[in-house]
Amino acid sequence: MEHLHQTPTETPNTQSFPGPREHTIPRNANSAAEGPTKPIALSVATSEATADRQLAGLVTSQLDLLTTARAHLTQSPEADVVVMLAGELTETVMDSLSLLAAHAENPAQCIVLVTGAMREQQLAHAIACGVVSILSCKTVSPKAIIATALTSAYGGSVLPQIATRWLVDGMRNRKDPTPDEYGRHPGGITRREADVLRLLANGRSTEEIASELHYSERTIKNIIQQMMLRLDLKNRVHAVSYALRAGAI
Repeated sequence: MEHLHQTPTETPNTQSFPGPREHTIPRNANSAAEGPTKPIALSVATSEATADRQLAGLVTSQLDLLTTARAHLTQSPEADVVVMLAGELTETVMDSLSLLAAHAENPAQCIVLVTGAMREQQLAHAIACGVVSILSCKTVSPKAIIATALTSAYGGSVLPQIATRWLVDGMRNRKDPTPDEYGRHPGGITRREADVLRLLANGRSTEEIASELHYSERTIKNIIQQMMLRLDLKNRVHAVSYALRAGAI
């Protein structure tokens, strides 16, 4: 089991996810109908909060009741599904999601996030890191967590209604019949930002990026700073990781 350090933080403009409003959205109708076809490798990650660690113990105990033909525990880099237990979605937990994505050795790995209140901006970052299902830590049972992990592994997605609406509204807002000259890439990154991030990913310095894109160094710095502020990104490495996971570069 992987433990993550957690520090308290305020979460203004958050939305709690009530359990009864959660529903499943199959990503592949055929796979959802056919059911599991191979065992999944499952990893459980948790914050240092006592409640999260206790829930992790219940989840692993529940997993022991399953036949090994359905699921088994493994380390997170190789896992098909990582269950992240975090009662509070702190900055540390958000950073941990980025690390899970960056260190994943399984290209098909996805994450089931079990948490409390969430901001819309955090949802976008979580999805970019590989989160496909979200459950409320206040109402969910260990059995439901395992079931959601299996659903997620075989092409499904369990999301609260409010999260689904945020995604729909986000897509509607991006549907612009007359986009600006920069356009938009996945993850809400502009074409100009994607150009900068692509060069950053290749190890270019600010000076080299400015020269290649024919901008001043100050303009490049402003592009990066404004993007990080808008997307709630911590630093340049975090920005590149986010863009790679979102498919923007």
